[in-house]
Amino acid sequence: MTARGSKSSQCVNCGGLVDNFAFTLPTIAGTVIFLIGVALWQRDAAHQGLQERFLALGTVFFASSFATFGVEHLVIARAISTIVPPWLPGRLFIAYFVGIALIAASLSFTFKQKVPLAAGLTALMFLLFVCLMHVPAAIHHGANRLPWLLTLRDSSFGIGAFALFVSTTESETVRTRRSGLLLFARIWITAVIMIFAIQQLLHPECSPGVPDGRVTPSWVPLPHFLGYAAGVLLLVCGLLMFTNRYARLGSMVVAMYMTFFTLFLYVPDTFMLSADRKLFGANYIFDTLLYAGAMLLVSRAMPEPQALAVAKEIHAPASATSNV
Repeated sequence: MTARGSKSSQCVNCGGLVDNFAFTLPTIAGTVIFLIGVALWQRDAAHQGLQERFLALGTVFFASSFATFGVEHLVIARAISTIVPPWLPGRLFIAYFVGIALIAASLSFTFKQKVPLAAGLTALMFLLFVCLMHVPAAIHHGANRLPWLLTLRDSSFGIGAFALFVSTTESETVRTRRSGLLLFARIWITAVIMIFAIQQLLHPECSPGVPDGRVTPSWVPLPHFLGYAAGVLLLVCGLLMFTNRYARLGSMVVAMYMTFFTLFLYVPDTFMLSADRKLFGANYIFDTLLYAGAMLLVSRAMPEPQALAVAKEIHAPASATSNV
C-alpha cells in the first residue's frame, strides 16, 4: 500500500522523484484529516469515559493514514504502479484507483458516513494486497523475513477494518455470527503481535513499532535496550490478548505503544532526514499510526470482560432498588 520497504521506494529514490512536494502534500492531507478527526472526536466523545475516548481514536488514526497514503498514491502513482503485479492490466490506473479509494475511506471514517461499507471494502482491499502482492513476494524471496512482515502488517490493517465492519454493520447474517468473527479477528492479530514480539527480540537493533529492517536512529539513547524492552512488552501484550479477561487491555497497550513511537520516534526522525528520504519517513509515521488504529478498532469491537459485565448487572439492580 505504501512505498515503505517496497520496490516503489527504491524506484522513487533512484529516480529522484521524491521531493518536497511529494512529501509535503500527503503529509498535509494526513495532518488536516487528523486535526478534523480529533476535533470531531472531542465533540462526540466528550461524555464518554477515558477508555472509550481512547478507543474511539481508532477511526481517527485510520482516516489520517488513509488520507496520507491516498494522496501519496496520486502524487507518485507511476512509482507505486511498479509494485502492482505485472500480470494485472492497467497498473497505473490501479494505483490511481487505490489512491481515490483510500481518500474516500478517509472521508467516510472522518465524517461517519457509510462506515460499514467503507470498512468492508477496506478490509477487502487489504485482503487483495496480501493475496496478490505480499504473499507471492514473500514466497519468491524465501527466507527473507521482510516480505513476510509486510504480509503480516497489511493483514493486520485489514483485520482492523474487518473488526470495524463486523461491529457496525446492520447485516443480520453478520450480526448472528458477530462473536465468532470478532474472535477470529482477535486471534489473528494476537498471533501477529506475538510474531512481531519475537522479531523485535531477535533483532533489537531494529526500530520499535511495526518491525522491519530499519535500524533505530543513532540519536535514540540505549537503542538495544529499547529494542529488547519493546519486544518484551509486545510479548506480554500478546499473551494478555489470548485471554478473554485481559484481551482488551493487551490490545490497548499495543495501541499506546504504537502511538508513542509514532509521536516520539518517527515524527522527529522524519524531520531529521534528507529531502529525498522524507517521504520514506512519513510512511513510517502513518504506517505505525495506522497499526495503532487497527489495534484500537479490534479492541473496541471486543466484548467487555465477563466479570465486568456481571458486575454491571449486579450494580444495576442495586442502584434501581436504592432509587425506589
